[in-house]
Amino acid sequence: MDKKKNLQNDGTSSLQVIRIYFFRGAGFIGSHITVHFVTQYPEFQIVVLDKLTHCASKKNLKEIECCKNFEFIQGDIRSSDLVRHIFTKYEIDTVIHIAAETHVGISRDNNLIGCTDHSFGDPLSFVRTNVEGTHVLLECSRERWVQKKFNLFLHMSTDEVYGESSLTDKSWEGKKETFVLMPTNPYAASKAGGELLVQSYHHSFQLPVIITRGNNTYGPKQYPEKLIPKFITLLQRNKPLCIYGTGKNLRCYLFVSDLVKAYDMLMHKGVIGEIYNIGSTTEYSNNEVSEQLCRLLNKDVKEFMHYVKDRPKNDLRYLINCEKILALGWKPVVSFEKGLQLTVDWYNNNEHTHHWSGIESALESTPHQMKRDNAGHLQPSHSIKSGIKQFSTSNDHDDKDNTNHNHSNGQEVTYKRDTE
Repeated sequence: MDKKKNLQNDGTSSLQVIRIYFFRGAGFIGSHITVHFVTQYPEFQIVVLDKLTHCASKKNLKEIECCKNFEFIQGDIRSSDLVRHIFTKYEIDTVIHIAAETHVGISRDNNLIGCTDHSFGDPLSFVRTNVEGTHVLLECSRERWVQKKFNLFLHMSTDEVYGESSLTDKSWEGKKETFVLMPTNPYAASKAGGELLVQSYHHSFQLPVIITRGNNTYGPKQYPEKLIPKFITLLQRNKPLCIYGTGKNLRCYLFVSDLVKAYDMLMHKGVIGEIYNIGSTTEYSNNEVSEQLCRLLNKDVKEFMHYVKDRPKNDLRYLINCEKILALGWKPVVSFEKGLQLTVDWYNNNEHTHHWSGIESALESTPHQMKRDNAGHLQPSHSIKSGIKQFSTSNDHDDKDNTNHNHSNGQEVTYKRDTE
């Protein structure tokens, strides 16, 4: 088989890939895509590079660890020597670049207690991975391309690069791939910078690239710092769900298996040099997601759903137009209700398997209304005065039906609904 991918006259691919290089292949999305290509295309040689940060796990790849066409390497995408060595040793001809610093969660910057976006606390780390790391991959790919030994650079971006959508936009008015990028946080800005680099290598060096911009992906194996896996894990532990602001922020959700199929289709039918939005048009508010999860885990909505001050620059909505990839024949097939059930089932089946280590910090309640006690633990500090449901700290245990008790550092903290 010819190692090169022969492009058809219309710019699409008659896929004949031999060696695919996955970056961040042990993370949530990366592992699902990796497992798919390893099992569905045994003639491909799949090499995964992953730094194994907190949200990645080799357990995500356990089902393929003995496959002859798969190899895992632990390392940093920013190491040009390591990446170049891998490209040479394995004769890499295709790159699927999924690596990115994730941004939602408790900030580790002590000066930014109250900020739940990592990119606010350490924006430089996002630039280093999402821009500098992408540059390393592009340079190594360009060297292979010059030697006529390279086929495709498939780059994963995000719908956040478009910025916030208006609440008045209709579902068919989602942002198209040609819209101006207007990221509103350091994470999204770093992703925009990375994909602009990818575009520049296509225009300057004719490197064959395809870029994707997807909306919120969910499913099994997702580290519990994102809303769905975090809330599932909290409910499993009988802990309250802290919902930012009014809970009316809207998001479109895509089940991970649908995203995997989109990547498979783009590998076969994607047009070189194009950008594809990937997602669904069905939107759910944080309130609706929380209510559905409570029902699936048999928890009382009134007892477990609490509202806290919104996090900084929490965009109300991301709405994208996916007509371009739909025209290729792809469409999401897993309904949100079915996807949530499959996701909850996985977390229930793996609740005590220690799939990740050290998830406690990811499960901390929002620090906006929290303060650190003498032991350094975050504790609730005061209620929010607003017209929505609230939570507060109280030593009054009279309202037994509407309280949830959490023991921390030997003291009982009571989360109580405002009954006014």
